[in-house]
Amino acid sequence: MMFDETSRCPPSIKTAIVFDCTFRDYREMLPDVDVPMLVCAGADETWRSVASVRLVAELVPDARFESFENSGHCPTVEEPERFNRVLSDFVDSCA
Repeated sequence: MMFDETSRCPPSIKTAIVFDCTFRDYREMLPDVDVPMLVCAGADETWRSVASVRLVAELVPDARFESFENSGHCPTVEEPERFNRVLSDFVDSCA
């Protein structure tokens, strides 16, 4: 399902997305984010370090970090029930 969905995206767009999230450094901008943010990471993340994902939550003033112990890069797929619960709780906390 994930491969099917990502294969629909034109290569030029996929390249731009990968370039943007790989080579740009947004750390200076994160303290200026003025909306609540939920930051999630799978404990078995291999694409980037969990510490770097947690740092995003530390730099954004109104951010919440959530670790998914039974996930790698895709907690939305690997732990969908828990992810949906966490997301729902987060949305409710913003109301």
